[in-house]
Amino acid sequence: MPERYKRLYSLGKSLYSEKSPVIVVAGALLNDTVTGMVIAQLKFKSISEKPIKAVIVSIQSLSTTGEIIGEELEHQYLDLDVSRDDEFGQKEAIKLSDKTTRSFNVKLIEVIFSDNSIWKGKDGMLEAITAPDSLTAAFNNDQDLIEQYKIEFGKNSTTYPRREKDLWICNCGAINHDFEKQCHLCNVDSDKLFNADINALIDHKNIRIYKKALEYFQSDTIESLEKSKLLLAGLSKYGDSEEKIVEINKRLTVLNEYKQNEQVKYLQQQKKAKTRKSIIASFCALAAIVICALIYRISWNNKVNSINSYLVGETFHYFEVYDAYDKYHNVIDLTFNDDGTCIVDFRVNYLKDPEPGKLTRGIKSTEQYLDDHATYKIGGSIFNPKIIINASFTVPGGNTLTVKEYDYEGNTEISLHANYVDYINLH
Repeated sequence: MPERYKRLYSLGKSLYSEKSPVIVVAGALLNDTVTGMVIAQLKFKSISEKPIKAVIVSIQSLSTTGEIIGEELEHQYLDLDVSRDDEFGQKEAIKLSDKTTRSFNVKLIEVIFSDNSIWKGKDGMLEAITAPDSLTAAFNNDQDLIEQYKIEFGKNSTTYPRREKDLWICNCGAINHDFEKQCHLCNVDSDKLFNADINALIDHKNIRIYKKALEYFQSDTIESLEKSKLLLAGLSKYGDSEEKIVEINKRLTVLNEYKQNEQVKYLQQQKKAKTRKSIIASFCALAAIVICALIYRISWNNKVNSINSYLVGETFHYFEVYDAYDKYHNVIDLTFNDDGTCIVDFRVNYLKDPEPGKLTRGIKSTEQYLDDHATYKIGGSIFNPKIIINASFTVPGGNTLTVKEYDYEGNTEISLHANYVDYINLH
């Protein structure tokens, strides 16, 4: 959204008339883009020791070529309560009658004080005054010299002192009258400010920096020597600064070589430490594996002993029953001995021909396969132990038999694949 007020003109400098109790420190001409009106604004600064309660000025409108437009317009700033160094007026708009106004002149007509005394301008004319230079401009951005100036003339220094008409402007920025020998704000003596010896100031700066450089020079660290070298380099051949720089360069060469060697040693030590840590980590991992394996082996042996205690002396009967439309059912008996052997009794019962629509349990014939010297061992894992049986007979039906037992432990399955039995109940 565009701004409502467009700036048409600004005062280039502050305006002042000798003995005047105020200074016009800023002024602008604005165009109201909504109404088309041209507005003047002024900002004043009081330099009076007495409080001010009213100011009367006149504004002369000028054209874009500087020609006078119409009559002077008088404007009053009323109901003020302004003390010394206070600024005022900047929030008050002065509406000009001619919209072609592009600049203006200001006259200071009267200043009325709180005691009802009045200052009147002879002709009201104000003249431009030059603002003081900043310390950065005055000392060509020499930060060390600026610091030295603040050490000797006040830490709050912001500008270089300047005389203007019957005024002098302190380095703290305060405006004083020529009859005031000390700044009314910071109390610095005006003679001290205006009689400052810049050459002496430079010497004092060099001495201060040289002493600081010598403090760093006494150190044996690279950082301190670099600081000393930097300070001495800025002294422009002051004293033995050049000789000191040569010596610093030699010391830096030695220290940098030492630092480089130490870095190499450090990297080597880090590499050795890293290798050592790697070896230790590998050893710890191996030890953990061995411990886990040992724990597993102990647990497994306990599991095997527990299973053998459960099996030995017992006979386990498994069978699989088929309905009337199948031809046979299978039965297997496993008897386990304490010497690692077992008896495997496997029978195939062929069923009679079933009657249509009925179940039958009749057995037509039986084939028996027996191995009373079969061996067994516990295999698998601790989480899924298995019985591995080595029997001498061959199971009919493609060397694969699945038998089921329905007992109080639920549906337990044993699969006999040639010489292999899963004994799921072993958990």
